[in-house]
Amino acid sequence: MAKDTSKTKKSTKLNIRVRRVFSEAFKREKVAEIVSGKIGISSFCKLWSVSSVSVYRWIYTYSTEHEKGTTMVIQKDSESAKTQELLERVSELERALGQKQMIIDYQAKLIEIASKELDIDLKKISDGYNRVFSTGQFFISYAEFVSILPNQQTSSL
Repeated sequence: MAKDTSKTKKSTKLNIRVRRVFSEAFKREKVAEIVSGKIGISSFCKLWSVSSVSVYRWIYTYSTEHEKGTTMVIQKDSESAKTQELLERVSELERALGQKQMIIDYQAKLIEIASKELDIDLKKISDGYNRVFSTGQFFISYAEFVSILPNQQTSSL
């Protein structure tokens, strides 16, 4: 029985990678492209069949902006800027709150003075209107309105 050696024989040809040496000018040019963002490191590695370790070594050697061991922290906003922005927002809200409180105090004093001059308890009337609006009853009849006012005030209406 003869064996067919053509089928069982494996190819002994090895794909030996040829050692390549890139010139310094080539490395500088490619590092400039990578640093400027024209090409990414992974894309460059696939295109030229170079390891990322070699590319990073080139970057550290030929780039003036990057040094080995340097850590670059990239944040959307720095913490101090964010804190300053929040402090400004707090002061803006405190200022708005103070203005609103001044308006409320002014209106309360105005109601108090008007109540004394007109001998009408405007605070009570105001509270009545607040109850009407908070219960959803938006309409008050003229008779109900007149009944709230003192008798001397109805003649002028």
